Amino acid sequence: MDLLSKFSSIEIKPDARISETDRTFCQAHQAAYDAARASLQELEFFWEDMQRQQQEALASTGNVPSESYLTTYGKLRLSERDIQEQRLPPHHPNRGHKGQSSAAQAVP
Repeated sequence: MDLLSKFSSIEIKPDARISETDRTFCQAHQAAYDAARASLQELEFFWEDMQRQQQEALASTGNVPSESYLTTYGKLRLSERDIQEQRLPPHHPNRGHKGQSSAAQAVP
């Protein structure tokens, strides 16, 4: 058998180098991340709907304030931008940059 035949007979399995414990850990964290991302997408839908309902309810007054009764105080911070930013992958270069709304709008 020549050298090329030896190399062509080698089967490379990229996942063979990770232990079963590590694989289970990674799969569990990926599933948790995927579930959180889907939940945040749903939360964004509800938040947008809640904001729209506030604007519609106050529209008859002719004076719709920039802040609605959905304003949060204390530790809970909730806004469309915060939800969109949270949906960015952890390694995304624009995550954590509050001033860059274009990054948050680009979330699929």
